[in-house]
Amino acid sequence: MRDFRPGAAAGSLMRPLRAYPWGLHLLCITPCLLTITYLALAHGTGVELAAHYAAVAVAHPGITRFFNFLAHTINPLYYLAITALLWRARKRGDKALLRFVLAYIMVQLAVSFLLVRTLKICVGKPRPDALLAGAHYEHFTFKQGLQSFPSGHVTEGSTSAVSLSCRPRSPLLALGLGLVTALTAYSRVFLSMHHLWDLFAGLVIGSFAAIVIHLLCAERTS
Repeated sequence: MRDFRPGAAAGSLMRPLRAYPWGLHLLCITPCLLTITYLALAHGTGVELAAHYAAVAVAHPGITRFFNFLAHTINPLYYLAITALLWRARKRGDKALLRFVLAYIMVQLAVSFLLVRTLKICVGKPRPDALLAGAHYEHFTFKQGLQSFPSGHVTEGSTSAVSLSCRPRSPLLALGLGLVTALTAYSRVFLSMHHLWDLFAGLVIGSFAAIVIHLLCAERTS
């Protein structure tokens, strides 16, 4: 019989949190945190950073094309991997893996698409190129040039990277996917799509989303 007492509910929440691989989570997000820190120390966090990479992008069109390709490739590859895991779970009748995939899909839809899109519209923060052109905040706007905060790419990428690496408890996978997330974050600055605080907010939201995925899976198995 289920125990609905408040203490029992708190205990059922704390058990999966204690079992969560916090060390792997930290390992996975550290490359992105270091990238953001380096950019802040080297170029600042405001107009000077935007101006620097606007000039660099013009001077190096080949690198710009590479980062544009990267921006349109990494997250779809994660979704391809999730599709493969869904196929594997159904083929093998792996209920635990199926719960993970369904939790991932539900959280990504709720956080990376609904929450992030809502924040972008409500905040109305100018992207770096729009800022250099003299744009200002406009709350509750659908203008693409004013939807900088937070970074959707980093939110989606960090959610995928952390959840996919923490499930098998693989330090090597956590570090590898963490480097991919850091590269994604750097590309968003290089392409004048986001400010550093946008990247940091996306990383925080993505980290939270990955923990929620873990809790949803754990609650089903408790």
